[in-house]
Amino acid sequence: MTSPDAASGAPSGAEDHGAPETAAPGALPGAVRVCVVGCGAVGSLFAAHLAQLEHVEVFAYDLDRSHVDAINREGLRISGKAHLTGVVHATDDAATLPACDFGIVATKGYLTRPAI
Repeated sequence: MTSPDAASGAPSGAEDHGAPETAAPGALPGAVRVCVVGCGAVGSLFAAHLAQLEHVEVFAYDLDRSHVDAINREGLRISGKAHLTGVVHATDDAATLPACDFGIVATKGYLTRPAI
């Protein structure tokens, strides 16, 4: 699990994982790449939990630029029954997403077609 850096409060290791445009392809050699489309409640839950796995690299695509910026800056934080922070590569530009092994579409029904 990713723990906050004592000095900055940011998830430890977050400085090593920038947005997709700065992340080198294969940043985690041999990692399974998963792309989550839509980072609302459901998409964020999947993305943050998958990011806890050692050999999984998670990319997120969302249209809300301020949300994308916050994810890249602070990690994807989940609170409630579980409290965790996932290091996720987030973007609002689908062209910057690398090829991924798996995808999860977690948008509202009426936004599914535009999202894919």
